Amino acid sequence: MLEAYIGVEFSIIYEVTVTLNKGGKYLKGSEKFYCAISGAGIDPKIGRKDVAKQFVISPDNLEGTGTKSVPKFRFEGTIYSTNCAFNEAFDGFIITKDSEFVIKSIEV
Repeated sequence: MLEAYIGVEFSIIYEVTVTLNKGGKYLKGSEKFYCAISGAGIDPKIGRKDVAKQFVISPDNLEGTGTKSVPKFRFEGTIYSTNCAFNEAFDGFIITKDSEFVIKSIEV
């Protein structure tokens, strides 16, 4: 299944519920836990090799803006590898080339 969904993150949360009958009293408890598969998301054909990707974000390549007026901006950057495990951090950089307004924050 993982080979079919490269680049898609799976979040699996299991919940275990236990009910005990202790002398006619029922005791119930439950606990949730997260399960991750080591290396999930890494393309098996490439292995752990880095696959860098350059990108540009501007009003020209945004989807769904339609006829709405979007302020002028341009960001350029590189993600050092698009081939990474879900539970590992990814690295790269982003540069503000142009912006009509002051930028307070950027969320990745």
